[in-house]
Amino acid sequence: MATPTASFSTHSFHKQTTLTPTNLVAATAHVIKQFEGSEPGGKPGNLAIYTDATGNPTACYGRLLNQNQADDLNSQHLNGIPNIICEQWLREDTITAMRTVLEQSNPQVPMMPGQLVALTSLAYNVGSFGDRLSGQLKQGNYKAASEVILALYNKGIVNGILEPILGLTNRRQAEGRIAKYGLPGLPNAPINPAEILQTLDAKANPHPNDTVIAKGQTGNNNTAPSPLEAFTNLIVRGR
Repeated sequence: MATPTASFSTHSFHKQTTLTPTNLVAATAHVIKQFEGSEPGGKPGNLAIYTDATGNPTACYGRLLNQNQADDLNSQHLNGIPNIICEQWLREDTITAMRTVLEQSNPQVPMMPGQLVALTSLAYNVGSFGDRLSGQLKQGNYKAASEVILALYNKGIVNGILEPILGLTNRRQAEGRIAKYGLPGLPNAPINPAEILQTLDAKANPHPNDTVIAKGQTGNNNTAPSPLEAFTNLIVRGR
C-alpha cells in the first residue's frame, strides 16, 4: 500500500483532459488501484487472493470475498486471477462506489472533481457511510464531508479490537488532500452530481460520445487522463 506524506507540490501539471464520466471513472480507478495494492499470482501478470489487514479474504484490487468465494476462485484460478478480470472488477467496483456517493449527494449543489474522487475512494474502501457523513452529503456540504474522512474512517477490527490502522490513516490523509487540491490532469471545475449519475455507464465502458460534465468544457474525449502516473506520485505517495 502506498504511504503518503503530509504535503505535496502541485506546480508541475501536465496537459488537462476533458472531464467526462469515463475519464473521471478512469482517474478514480487508477487512484484506488494505488491505494489497494495487490499480491502477485503464480503466473506473471496474474493476481492472487490474499488476506487484508483485518483478516478478510480479498481478490485483486480490494474486492472483498467470503471464504466460500475465495475457495471457489482459488480452485478456478490455480495460478492467480488474470489481470484482465481484476481490471474489470476494479472498474465495476469503482462505478458502484461512485454511485454510492452520487446517490447520497445533493443534486442541487455542485461538487469539485477531487471531492468526488476522494469520497468514491472512501466508499470503495468502507462500503457504506455513517449518518454523519451521509447527512453532510445530502446537505451538499462536501467540504465538511471530506474533512471528516480521516476522523471517522481510519480504524479497523484487529483481533477483536477496533483500532487505528496505519495504512488506513495514510489513505485517509491522501484522500483528504485529493478532496482539497484536486487531481493534476483533471479540470478543477464544479460538476453536478445529478448529471454525472445520469450519464454514468453501469459497466464503466467508454462511450463514443461521452458527455462533458465540467462547466466551460467543450468537445468529446474518451481517453483516460494522461498524467495518471504524475498525480499518483504527487497525491497518493505525497512526492
